[in-house]
Amino acid sequence: MVKRLTIFLYPLIFISSLFAQITSPQKYLGFTPGDEKKLADWDQITGYFALLASQSPRVNVVEIGSTTEGKPMIMAIISSEKNIRHLKKIKEAMHLLADPRLITENEKNRLINAAPVVTLINCSLHSTEIGASQFSLQFAYDLAFSKSKDIGAILSRTITLLIPSSNPDGHDFVVDWYRKTLGTSAEGTYPPGLYHKYAGHDNNRDWFMLNLQETKVITKVLYKEWFPQIIFDMHEMGNEGPRLVIPPQFEVTNPLIDPLIHQELRYIGDHILNDLTARNVEGIATNTVFDMWWHGGFRTAPYFHNMVGILSEVASARLATPDTIHQQNNLFASKNIIAPDAILQNTVKPWNGTVWRLEDIVDIENKSAFALLEILARGRKDILENFYQMGRRAIDKGIQDSCQAYIIPLEQHDPSSAKKLLEILMAQGIEIYRPERIDHAIPFRGTLGYYIPTAQPYRSNILCLFEPLKYPETIMSPYDITAWTLPYQMGVNFEKTIKIPERLEPIAEHEIEWPVQNEILPGAAYFALDPRSNDTYRVVQELLDLDVRVSRIFENSASLPSPIGVGWFLVEGTDLGRASLERLLRTNCLDVISLNLVEAGISKICRKTRLVLIENCTGNIDQGWTRYLLDTYKIPYVTMRDCELSPESLINRYDAVILPSVSAHTLLWGEGNEVYSHETENHSAGLGQNGLELLQTFVRAGGTLITFGEAAKSMTALFRLNIKNVIHPFDGFSAPGSLLQISLNQENQLCFGMPENTAVFYNNDPVFVVDDGIVVGKYNAQEPFLSGYIKNKEILKEQAALVSSDYGKGKVILFGFRPQHRGQTYSTFKLVFNSIISSAPEAVEYLKPILTEE
Repeated sequence: MVKRLTIFLYPLIFISSLFAQITSPQKYLGFTPGDEKKLADWDQITGYFALLASQSPRVNVVEIGSTTEGKPMIMAIISSEKNIRHLKKIKEAMHLLADPRLITENEKNRLINAAPVVTLINCSLHSTEIGASQFSLQFAYDLAFSKSKDIGAILSRTITLLIPSSNPDGHDFVVDWYRKTLGTSAEGTYPPGLYHKYAGHDNNRDWFMLNLQETKVITKVLYKEWFPQIIFDMHEMGNEGPRLVIPPQFEVTNPLIDPLIHQELRYIGDHILNDLTARNVEGIATNTVFDMWWHGGFRTAPYFHNMVGILSEVASARLATPDTIHQQNNLFASKNIIAPDAILQNTVKPWNGTVWRLEDIVDIENKSAFALLEILARGRKDILENFYQMGRRAIDKGIQDSCQAYIIPLEQHDPSSAKKLLEILMAQGIEIYRPERIDHAIPFRGTLGYYIPTAQPYRSNILCLFEPLKYPETIMSPYDITAWTLPYQMGVNFEKTIKIPERLEPIAEHEIEWPVQNEILPGAAYFALDPRSNDTYRVVQELLDLDVRVSRIFENSASLPSPIGVGWFLVEGTDLGRASLERLLRTNCLDVISLNLVEAGISKICRKTRLVLIENCTGNIDQGWTRYLLDTYKIPYVTMRDCELSPESLINRYDAVILPSVSAHTLLWGEGNEVYSHETENHSAGLGQNGLELLQTFVRAGGTLITFGEAAKSMTALFRLNIKNVIHPFDGFSAPGSLLQISLNQENQLCFGMPENTAVFYNNDPVFVVDDGIVVGKYNAQEPFLSGYIKNKEILKEQAALVSSDYGKGKVILFGFRPQHRGQTYSTFKLVFNSIISSAPEAVEYLKPILTEE
């Protein structure tokens, strides 16, 4: 009897010993996460999670990728010891449940009876919303260490994928600033500049386009590796308003979201609300502010992949410094004038405190996360069943759809953008097919191109990215953009088919090929590059960097074979030119045609444009995305801060300046004259009057000023151009984040390579009446609206969207929209590229044709 008891107690003694070895965050860091004026940086966070994984059999930590600036991205997998030992089988089970075509009904039931539910908790995507990253340390420790039966039950029935920060670069950017300014007048302020190199706060707007490295890494986890049923995205929302906003979301809903998503959001949200209210958490609001319309967020993109995206927005402190809240600031009042009491009506128990701390944020997020896991464990089978059923319904609806598939034909204006669109879809788990390689004696009955059937689990995502949508009329203005239709904003033609042809084969990622013409003949004098492909401009820039001689055709000639004409680039057929071009064509998609003769006088040599990108000293998101575009297409530039411009730094040294979208007030004086650096206290950001005069002098002397969106409106006034914006203060017009159509003057060099009509992204930007200047693009007279939301669209018709205006010896180019918006508007990238190229010093014409033997 004694022997048996000893054997029975041995595992308990071992477990107690094991738990005793687990290091707490407090012991590791020297402070408790949430402590006042203390923040753990990324090295400390990754170090602690590595230690926790080495000490606890409940925790496995994996490096899922790297950031834009090379930091490691980690994810902790937390569950019972048994589940941790069987992660491979559980991942396979999630994959099978995500795609009902792979299993029978009996197999589905067996998996649901045995498998845990999987949730992904994402922390501090926005780096100034820093509480969640600190919460992750204590939360992981509590799960790893706790001996309670309740936690044991949760661990056995759930797997938590915990990402401590999905923007480690920004995390350290904020922590470094906070530590640097601690004890100064700047303590608790947000750092100047962008906390993501390219996106800043817009890193939560990239989840359908996948431009950012971090987005790509996590998207792979979501839709190709783990297939979690629940995504919990933790945010903060400023110091005023409720202490916490949780689902259900505001009533405006995208109709393509499965109703089961709404059902589970209410089910989970109600449980979190009830649990936190029972724990005396005050100031919780639901059904307010954040809608379910737009696609591009961390918690919204999963809706279209049959996953429940849960958003929590906690009130912010001043980073790790306590914040004093004044009740007279209308704490719970909605900013919407039509519904002034919207938030108040949806708040169960108002918060009556005056001081808000980081520890309050950590505490409320900790309670919310445990409440989430509790309800997931309790409803495990139902959640897994619903996950399976959403995939099943998507497939069944796809079979019944009048459109059985979308087709991307091989014949495209810009093949590089069409190829990119397919790559984006495949990275999100969308299946794509192409005709089998068949005997030419048996014709293929269908359009030659790539097929995207709708009868697949992520049908909602396909439809949402392909179909134009119209935002409904509502008392609340849209939370974010209202349109993102990929073929429109990428300039890609597509077709619909009511019947999928036979003999289609699936393609794997990285197998997308495009039948472009790459004709590089030995001995050719020139290689002509098609300007219709965005990739062409990258190739041209890289050739110029290699000192390869490149020119551009400015006049048509009967001697040129079709389709070569105005706008095409010519690369001289030297050994260097040929070898460089052959190498670049391996990774770029464009047509190249060999030539032996080019008529004299029809082309001009391309020179490198000496380009300056103006950076707002307090940070500008549109500037970040402009930098992304320039970096992606290898266009060289220097960045200058608007508050540090001087004649020595600009005049006679550069050819062109890009000014991203920014208001006139911010451009001149910065954001409210706030301190932007504690070393230069009371130094306001912005150009100031001297900087404005410097820009004017630069353009008068022959420079080019390229302006986007709000900056274009600012320049019409500040430069006193004979151009008037007709949108403001126009009463009643609105188009917040919509896709509109403009027609282009294709004879203008800014439009080389562009189609006659193109979609543009428009967000209540300026629209011009031009008395003195060249209208390069204008809104269509028939129907400028394509997708999203617009009110009183008549004001746009025939009005100017893109203008070039002479100013002294130089020119100002006014984009009344954002042609590089979030790195997503491929349809208008070439307008930017051409603006830059046309700003280079006047090139010398070829004086003689170069002849070669046939």
